[in-house]
Amino acid sequence: MTTNEKIQFYRKKLGMSQEELGQRLLVSRQTVSLWETGQTAPTIDNLIKLKDIFGVSVDELLGCESEAQAQENTDVPQPSESCDFSLTKEEVSNSSKATVKLLFKPLLTAAIVYAALTAALWLIDAPAFLVGAFAGVLLLIVINSANQFINYRKAWKKRTPKLEASRYEYRAFDDHFTVELTVDGKLTATEKILFSEVEKVQDAGDFLLLIINSQIYILKKACLISNSVFYRLMHENPATPTDKKLQKKLKTAANVLSGFTVLAFALYFRFVQGDFALEHPWVISLCLLPVPAALIAVCLKLKKLGAKYKKNMAIGFLTAVLLFAQAVLVMTVYDVADEYSYDPAEYFTKLTRITLPEDKLDSYTMYFSEDEQPETVSDCLAYIYSVSVLTFDESTDTQYFEDSLKHDARWVYEFSEELDEVLAPLDFDDAQKNADKMMLINEYTEEYNTAPDEDGYLFMAVFYYYAENRLEIFEYTIAPCKT
Repeated sequence: MTTNEKIQFYRKKLGMSQEELGQRLLVSRQTVSLWETGQTAPTIDNLIKLKDIFGVSVDELLGCESEAQAQENTDVPQPSESCDFSLTKEEVSNSSKATVKLLFKPLLTAAIVYAALTAALWLIDAPAFLVGAFAGVLLLIVINSANQFINYRKAWKKRTPKLEASRYEYRAFDDHFTVELTVDGKLTATEKILFSEVEKVQDAGDFLLLIINSQIYILKKACLISNSVFYRLMHENPATPTDKKLQKKLKTAANVLSGFTVLAFALYFRFVQGDFALEHPWVISLCLLPVPAALIAVCLKLKKLGAKYKKNMAIGFLTAVLLFAQAVLVMTVYDVADEYSYDPAEYFTKLTRITLPEDKLDSYTMYFSEDEQPETVSDCLAYIYSVSVLTFDESTDTQYFEDSLKHDARWVYEFSEELDEVLAPLDFDDAQKNADKMMLINEYTEEYNTAPDEDGYLFMAVFYYYAENRLEIFEYTIAPCKT
């Protein structure tokens, strides 16, 4: 090595900056820089001072060392690459924003997931304590994130002046790299970090953010070589800038689709497994399948780009399998070619938990289409769905049922006048008024013999006649009659 190379080598070996070495020699930093670039050479007095500082002989600095000494010096490891930079005010601001994204993105993702789960549990009518538990966790995440963000902003504002006055030097070797921090021309910190200690390298636009032992190190990409070891720490084959932008968009899409996938699965159980009467539930399952399918497609693309995808893929794959299996199961168990059948009597039993006698002499149901509505419905905004008539045999079971009517407060002898408008669509004749027992059920609110507070409800009116052992069930919707 030449004299200028040796001055630079020993200075860096001691972890000294050009400014610091110049202060010890009583020369300017520019003078030291001229020595190291070979534009000028130090005087004899300065060489003597340098050999005292570096702990070597003048002959060694001048290149007159023995062969053994030369061999020893060649054994000293040389950095494979170096990066020396400072940060402008704008770059400090940009690095702060990048750090915020890195620190708070996991918290934001967790908040979105818990919000989706809370909404899903609410949609499927999960127990209140379970919905409350997830909502409570979501609230804690939001409060904790807000508190951390406020503290981070305060700490960053205090550090900003120091960061703008700092200079960073990164030196990469075979298995480690060193970081030297110089503030106002003074070396304040030197660290040696093994590559194995690097937990994560995050691409943040103009910077690389290195996470090491829960600390974040800023590395300016402009001073890195194209095949830098720091790029290789991110991926085995570093992605191109175009791929990185695409990765970012796809990751956002994957997170959004994951939330929609959870909601789609919850909606399926809400509308198909809930109290909604659907003609072909398998159709709903197949209609929701594109959501997890899109998530799987995005994850496969992320896999090709070498980005993380497994968690999102698991959500999409499991949801797609469950929805498809449910559709196949329903299509297998039920003949989809058959006309949809609905038994109002069975639904009445489920709704009221009143068991009807099993012995029937006669049973039939009339279903009304739009063009078959009774004439009395024309004056009201109403729609008759069905009328079921069941006639029971004279048996002990029937007698027990009739006795139970007398002790059930939901059965009344007659309806109050305030229900006249609600009962208007049933006024085919006066037969129902002669029923021995009657009941009006608001199917939405599950209230009995009560006029609705708001307009438009689905009702079930039930009438029983002791003499004929006959039960009549009417299902209809009603809105206010026209005046």
